[in-house]
Amino acid sequence: MEISSKSIWYDNQEDQLIKSLNKSSMVSITDPKGIIIYVNDAFCKESGYDEQELLGQNHRILKSGKQPDGLFKGLWKAISSKKVWAGEMCNKRKDGSFYWHKATIVPFTDNDGNIEKYVAIRFNITKNKENIEHLKIAEKKFKLFFDAAPNAYFISDKDGLIKNCNIAAQKMSGYSKKQLINKYIGNSILLSKTDRTFFINSLKILSKTPQKHEFEIATKQGKKIIIEIISHQVVIDGENVVLHIAHDITKLKTTSNKLKEKTKELEMFLYRSSHDLKSPYTSLEGLVTLMKHETLEDSTKELLEMFEQTLNIGKILVENLETASKTLNKSIEYKTIDFNTLIKQIFNSLKHINGFNDISFNINIPKELKIYSNPEMLNSILQSVLQNAIKYRRPNTTTHTPFIILNALKTKEGIKITIKDNGMGIKKEETDKIFDLYYRSNHTVDGTGLGLYITKNAVEKLNGNITATSIINKETQFNILLPNLYSA
Repeated sequence: MEISSKSIWYDNQEDQLIKSLNKSSMVSITDPKGIIIYVNDAFCKESGYDEQELLGQNHRILKSGKQPDGLFKGLWKAISSKKVWAGEMCNKRKDGSFYWHKATIVPFTDNDGNIEKYVAIRFNITKNKENIEHLKIAEKKFKLFFDAAPNAYFISDKDGLIKNCNIAAQKMSGYSKKQLINKYIGNSILLSKTDRTFFINSLKILSKTPQKHEFEIATKQGKKIIIEIISHQVVIDGENVVLHIAHDITKLKTTSNKLKEKTKELEMFLYRSSHDLKSPYTSLEGLVTLMKHETLEDSTKELLEMFEQTLNIGKILVENLETASKTLNKSIEYKTIDFNTLIKQIFNSLKHINGFNDISFNINIPKELKIYSNPEMLNSILQSVLQNAIKYRRPNTTTHTPFIILNALKTKEGIKITIKDNGMGIKKEETDKIFDLYYRSNHTVDGTGLGLYITKNAVEKLNGNITATSIINKETQFNILLPNLYSA
């Protein structure tokens, strides 16, 4: 059965077409002079005008002024030549607001071929235009940020082919943007053959976690610099690309190397100083011991006691220097230490300190507690904290008995050591400063200001942590945690 395409419309095809379009789009019809003779409800609703306000008017009533006159000249030239015109237009509503629409204008002719009317079909695209405008603004901002960024930015595909780069990247490499685009980043930043292969292979296995590498490169001018390059997998405009952020760390590496050299020199100085001073202090201790056995006048005994106290302060300084030397030393020897034995040795060495006998000690350590650590450093840590607790005690009176409580136990977090006293305490605003270099308490003018600074460094060298809490004239507590890695 032969079907005629026109037969499906019967006698009212235009009416049926308009009814269909009315449900999906804005429709307007003008006469050959452009005077509006028909508008549908959707057109009225979008424009803000009612039907009677639009009929008999020209479409200029909706002109926004946002588009050039040349657009309308081209439109009329096309449709008056019986051609269909399609394009995007911006109209102004009755309330003065603007809206965008995509329009198709079709000329209709009579039996003699003369233009009878123009039918315009429009679809609102305002949201799309706004989204595009937002994207343009975002793209402009990104470009400004990208070009103004102080670090060198390269954008490449997963094979390292450069798609974009910023001004800093051009300055760092010495190459222009034109010379960098569509070149492989490994070649462009002049990596050595080994580094280039390593870098390109690393991009192939790049995951969501950024990769960081250091390379020595040569710029276009032949200057050798050291860069740190961090590569991120990102999505730009729906495309998976790699963002490379490169930093010139030449000065930083040079400074770091100089610091390492200075650290070695400092380590040697501390070692020699502590070693050279230890011997005369030991000799002086012997002399003081001999003098104590002699018959001395009271004034001489008093001077001898003052000399012994000064000698002890000097010994503490030497011990601090020795600990500092070991703290700087990277090669630390670890041994299994019986905690109770260690504490006994420490208390034997502290007995000579003035005020030791005035204090009530409470030691709580499990019998079998052992720790795998460096004996000298651990001894120094505990001795330093205990020395401070003794030194900054409050006087023994009828209403106050100085005490020091030492607890040590093995926990899930590690070996936990707490040393608590009821001494002078530390002001709240100074609690965070006690581990600073050369910090001195207001309670005294003696001391080197090195003790707790070295103690903190020694604890951290053992991968531990030390903190302090205090209430002035009431109590102070030091909390030391050493990881289970070193516990036996």
